[in-house]
This record gives sequence, C-alpha cells and structure tokens, in this order.
Amino acid sequence: MRFSFLIVVAVTLGSTVASVATPPDRLDQYRLLPSHSVLTQSGGFAGVETRYRLRGEYDFLREWSGGTPNEPLELTPRFDNVDIRAPLGPLLPAFIDVGHLFNMELLTGELIPQPFAFTPFEVYRFEGIANDSPAASPLEQSLVEMYAVTLGPWMYLRGETIPRDWVADYFEYDLRALARSGDWSDYNEDGVVDASDYTSIRDTASMLAAPSDQWLIEASAKWRGHYGDRAPALALFDNAIEVALSQQGGATAVPEPTALVLLVVAALTPGLGSRRSLYRL
Repeated sequence: MRFSFLIVVAVTLGSTVASVATPPDRLDQYRLLPSHSVLTQSGGFAGVETRYRLRGEYDFLREWSGGTPNEPLELTPRFDNVDIRAPLGPLLPAFIDVGHLFNMELLTGELIPQPFAFTPFEVYRFEGIANDSPAASPLEQSLVEMYAVTLGPWMYLRGETIPRDWVADYFEYDLRALARSGDWSDYNEDGVVDASDYTSIRDTASMLAAPSDQWLIEASAKWRGHYGDRAPALALFDNAIEVALSQQGGATAVPEPTALVLLVVAALTPGLGSRRSLYRL
C-alpha cells in the first residue's frame, strides 16, 4: 500500500514539474512610431536611394514547446497580422507593403542568448526569402535578414533584403523601425508625450460625436500618466544587437566600450521610455 502511494505521488509530481517547465506563450501587439521608422530603397538601374516613413502595426508571438526529458524546451518567435506600409507620397494612395516585401510572417526566428545576465534586452534573429512564391523567379527571391530587439514595451526592427549573387540592378531594402506595445499618449507621433499631445486630444474630442466628455476624461488621465515619456535611442538597440552577435559561434570579439556602456545604463535606468529616457544618447 505504501509503495503504491509513493508511485502515485511520484507520477503526480512528475506531471506537475513537466507542466510547469513550459513557460506560457506570449502575444504582444505593436504599433510603429512613424517619426522613428524608415524604409530605405537603394540600387536598381539608376542607383537612386529613396527613404520612406513607415506606419502600421503587427503582432509578435513567442511560443514555447517541449520542456520534458524527451523534448528540450524550445522558443519559436514569429510575426503575425503584419500591416506595415510605406506611403509613396502624402497625396498618393499607393504604398509599399513592407510586411509582404520582407515576408515577415513566414520568417524563421530564434532568440539569441545574451552574454550578460543584467541586460534588459531580448534579441531575436529572423531569416528567410523575400518572395517564396512558387511562381517567383530566382531574380525576385532576395534573402531576408532581420533582427527584433525588445526593451520593456518597445521593439526595434532592423532588417535588410540581400539580392542573390547572380542578380544585378535589383532594388535592396533596409528597414529601421521602432514600435511600442500598450497604451501611450503620443498622439502626434513625434516620439515624446508633451503639451502638444494634449492639444491633439482636445482637437480629437471636439470632432467626436457627442457625448465625448468621458473619452476626454480618460484620454487626459492617460496623458498625465505618460507626460514626459520619450522613445528610447535607437543606438541602444543597435548596440544590443552588436553585443549579442559578438558572442555567437564561439566568437571572441569584444564589443565596443560604447556598446557596453549603453547596455549598462539601460539596465540601470528605471522606467525605460520615461522622463529618464535615453533618447538623446
């Protein structure tokens, strides 16, 4: 009887440990800051470089599997519901579909282990093909390399398309974009919550169908809570990528001192994206 009881306890504890070993999946929704998000188009027959401001949003999923003795714990990051656009002009209805251009929803991703335990960043690497349609010719199938770096509610995207070696006079694209999840009161999308955003709130309230008093009260309360918040410096994210990559593949390269200093400052700065923002670094 005692032996049977021990078996039941062991099986119960084992199943509990196995279920706890796998972290919960996570879904975050991000919206781009147009003032900090740019797509650069270069190359082509004429060799012209053109820059486009980006707008849009996307979902970022972190899905876990495994966590048992027979299946190691594995994280699969991926993009979903990507709606990122590069308008071709303020008065033109045409735009570049950036999510499709980089084939973001079908990229294969991984989390890059961080060399320092104190870093507040998570660095993800994604790879794939820009146009994987069976109908596409090899001339249209550029390679895609993209990094996604999270820092609190912020995510930085850095990506590029790389034409095949045998392709000439073909456009290349470079992506630099900053996005944020959750509520933020930067109504004029300039990267800082200040008095001008309250003006935007009042103007919006005046255009809403009555009654708009409750919306104005709620929006004003959020604005007061976010007042003084600034978007973090993009150099923080680029240096986080540099530090992470310096440790890959047995590399012995030492990151630049500036990169390490920025990471240390970021780790020690409370309320990232707040009044103590590192936007000006």
